[in-house]
Amino acid sequence: MGEKDGQGEGMAPFNEVGSWVPRSDVKTKNEVAFEDLNLWVFDGEKLYFEAPKVRDFWIKQK
Repeated sequence: MGEKDGQGEGMAPFNEVGSWVPRSDVKTKNEVAFEDLNLWVFDGEKLYFEAPKVRDFWIKQK
């Protein structure tokens, strides 16, 4: 993605404002670094156990 140095044309569609490049050696066009974003932490185990409860709740709403 973007050649060995990260400067190739393959990087261009990904390095835009609002999109963060997954390479640490490429400077982002965003004012805020990905590490500084206040994002939810993905918890796959919780999702696995809670999703059926949410689904069942909505199915019962007839």
